[in-house]
Amino acid sequence: MRMGSRHNSVTDSIATWHWRVLVGVVIVCLVIPISTVGAASAPDSIDTLDGHDVATRSARLFQAQGLGPTSGGGTNLHREWYVNDDPFLWGPEKFWHDGAQGAGYGSNNFKYTDANGNSATAVNWVHWYMGDRSGRQEVEVYVPTQQATSTVLYEVSLNNSAYASATIRQKEAFGWTQLGAYDFNGGDVVITTNDNTTLEDADDLNDYGRRLIGIDAIRMRCVERCPGQQLAVPTGVVYSGQALRWNRVPGVSSYEIEWRYSSETAVTRGTKNCRTADCWFQFFPDISRRFQARVRAQSGDMTSAWSDWWIVGAQNVAPGAVTGVTYASGTITWIDLPEANAYDVELHDSGGGIRTIHNAACCALRLQFTGVDRNLQHFRLRATNGLDGPWTAWTAITRPTQELNPTPPRNVIVDTVNEIQLRITWEPPSNSGSAAISNYRVVVSRPAIGSLAAWSSGTVNVAGTSFATGNLRYGTTYTVTIATVNHDNRTSPTVSARATTDGRQTTPPGVVRDLRAVAHGTQELRATWSAPSNSGSSGIRNYQVVVSRPAIGTDAAWTSGTVTVNGTSFTSGTLRYGTTYTVTVKAVNGDRLSSQSASVRATTSTQQFERPGNVRDINVDPHGERKLRVTWSTPSSSGSSGIRNYRVVVSRPAIGSLAEWTTGKLPVVGTSYTTGTLRYGTTYTVTVTAVNQHSKVGTSASAQARTRNQVTALGSAAS
Repeated sequence: MRMGSRHNSVTDSIATWHWRVLVGVVIVCLVIPISTVGAASAPDSIDTLDGHDVATRSARLFQAQGLGPTSGGGTNLHREWYVNDDPFLWGPEKFWHDGAQGAGYGSNNFKYTDANGNSATAVNWVHWYMGDRSGRQEVEVYVPTQQATSTVLYEVSLNNSAYASATIRQKEAFGWTQLGAYDFNGGDVVITTNDNTTLEDADDLNDYGRRLIGIDAIRMRCVERCPGQQLAVPTGVVYSGQALRWNRVPGVSSYEIEWRYSSETAVTRGTKNCRTADCWFQFFPDISRRFQARVRAQSGDMTSAWSDWWIVGAQNVAPGAVTGVTYASGTITWIDLPEANAYDVELHDSGGGIRTIHNAACCALRLQFTGVDRNLQHFRLRATNGLDGPWTAWTAITRPTQELNPTPPRNVIVDTVNEIQLRITWEPPSNSGSAAISNYRVVVSRPAIGSLAAWSSGTVNVAGTSFATGNLRYGTTYTVTIATVNHDNRTSPTVSARATTDGRQTTPPGVVRDLRAVAHGTQELRATWSAPSNSGSSGIRNYQVVVSRPAIGTDAAWTSGTVTVNGTSFTSGTLRYGTTYTVTVKAVNGDRLSSQSASVRATTSTQQFERPGNVRDINVDPHGERKLRVTWSTPSSSGSSGIRNYRVVVSRPAIGSLAEWTTGKLPVVGTSYTTGTLRYGTTYTVTVTAVNQHSKVGTSASAQARTRNQVTALGSAAS
């Protein structure tokens, strides 16, 4: 792998790193196809490294992998792996060592350093800048096959705030190793680790020898809610009852609707939030005119394709009256009309209430005499094709005099949860009888075994379609019987299935040992512990950590919930300043959960880090034909620690058909920056923000400048 490193002299080390990058850029340029060189109208890009353009490497990597600002209408490949094989290394150069050839990612070398777990402060640390990320992102770390023998904590920050952390036991892993999956909101993601966030120290000698931290590539890809990802198109779109109706896309509650008269080009738009299975948007067009409507789903920055246009009143003719209406044994039936697209049913109860069922399926509706429909007395129907047909006359409803039994549940499946528990799942019956389903009756039993008498759980009433047993016997066959019960208290015949519990008796692990918690930074806690002396019937799989605090004044009590940790250390997310928290840990082996550890308490720091001031004297001037040169002075105050770097953003608004453009946040060391190649004669805005060593961000300062106009062969300026 290739890396930039920061040594004792920041300026000298960064300059050295720049020359390495420049050599790489020259080599890359040698293989660029000739057709791409010297284009007359190049798009915005950061294609040239010069001056203090140290941070453009991130933008270049993002663009190369389809993850950064694109030009010419390109599509970002957010669901492809973005690999950062070029992290920032900080600390004395003498403590960073080249790893063994061939043991790291790809053909590039990796770095390693000594673990420093016994130290209160870090000597070496490393940052992987992953850019602005959205959606659920899967993160993996490449662990070298040599010189990586420590337990390393990786910390994930989002917009300069601690977001999550995870531990990898490098001595037990190699190659791409999962760090976790995290939900991001489009903010700037940085992954860090330090030489003192390990559980071990370099002097800890064991079968692995010196404790070393291997530093190599990290990769990330979007797996859910990805930018540009298509949502499912809404289905069942119909205009009925003065509303556009459709079926809700699972998990999506936001929709955009547009409609227009067929003879016009003007479109009217609206939005609707929907959290029920059937969605609707009410509007009142002139139904004497032919019009059309459609809908699409939206979630964050994801948008589905539009549904097909629903054409209303294709010939300005409403459907006729529904015929063949019958009612028997709780079921309404009717004859389909060829000009109808859907049907509306109105139900009238004894209390005078009327409920409308829109878009009823043709051509039967079974009534369930429960809930709001328990006291139904009359019904009527009409057909619709966007224009509504006439209602039928009210028809009396007679509750079925014969209470009919439901049929048994379908597709009963019994699985083992663990060695002493079973889980049963099933599907609802095909027929609920004379009333809707009320519940299911489940019985778990076994016959006599030797001197043990036969056993039964007795009848258990279950509202849903799944059930988990309590603790049963090891290696024993049980019979499960299930019956359906409807609201008329009619019961179906039973259906049975059999399953055998695991024959292997398991034991839980012992309690974790030596649990300790201390303040870590200003708003975090770090907990460490030792593995149980007894792992139980199988090896330790992971640990469950809970951080909590009691109520404070008007603030309610708080808990982190159960956090699963693979190693024997844990760093919390951002907590309250100067507040005492309680930490507990449980061990999990392959089968069982240990008892909870004795709790420990720790208090976060009372120190609150301060932000730096805004940069001063920002100045932007043309530099060459198509570049800008930015300079500034350091802030009057660096806040609670020295300045680490600056964030520079170069942007321009939309120009005609060209979309607006930005470099994104570029970390720059020093007080000057030269852009890459930009557009001729275009005004850009440059924003600079200071970041101190405590990752606190100051107020940004901005300035504008225009690149030079393109000069023609005759010497006249072209805009």
